[in-house]
Amino acid sequence: MDRKTKIRRQNRRINNLMILVLMILTAFSSVMIILSAFLSAGAQEGEGEKETLVVDADRNQNKYYTIGNNPTDLQKEYFTELSDAVDSGDKKSIAESVVKSFIADYFTWSNKDGNYEVGGMEYMFVPERDNFALYSRWNFYADLDKNLKQYGREALIRIREVKITQTVPATYDYTYEKEMENLPEDGEEQTEEAQTEEVQTETVTDTYEGYRVTAEWTYGNTEMNTDGFMTNGIFTVVDNDGRMEIIAIQKAE
Repeated sequence: MDRKTKIRRQNRRINNLMILVLMILTAFSSVMIILSAFLSAGAQEGEGEKETLVVDADRNQNKYYTIGNNPTDLQKEYFTELSDAVDSGDKKSIAESVVKSFIADYFTWSNKDGNYEVGGMEYMFVPERDNFALYSRWNFYADLDKNLKQYGREALIRIREVKITQTVPATYDYTYEKEMENLPEDGEEQTEEAQTEEVQTETVTDTYEGYRVTAEWTYGNTEMNTDGFMTNGIFTVVDNDGRMEIIAIQKAE
């Protein structure tokens, strides 16, 4: 085999190798393009899902409040009003909307699973929220489970409409027991006996500014007898660090 023939064969092998490499690179590029398009579509789809969640969150909560579980159409309507009031910063309007949202949730049983699910707690004065929920389970909500079994959820009471009849400025004196700190004298260490002593408390009264809101409401069609249920009330709504909360409820005369 002469020198020229060897050179031609070597050049042929090199050309074949280069063609193979180009084919591999082309195939790899095609795969990357397809993969990139797939990932891009997936990202856009994911972004769409996130936007949907944001919309739902905006509809069900605002700066201070979150709507209750399984809300009725009326609750959604009143919560929208509440969100608009929060955006406006008008505390009187917020107080009225808080009362309407509370009534629509608290006095509706048709969206509850049992007497442990007390409605309207989102709008109650936070320091007394647990006490009010416990009180409600033993009073207004005491027969919810029995009625749920007897009539079924859809036949239970549901608020049809709430009307605000009067709103006036008011103050409320909230009295509670506050723990006292047993601090040692200067230069002294606190003994084990002092650490295990019964915690001492002092009576403290805080005054809150707010509104006294009078409201009346009606119930929708139900198989239950609603004669003994509240249909009106006076709600004291106070400003608790910028958040309007119901601190007292009484029946209107």
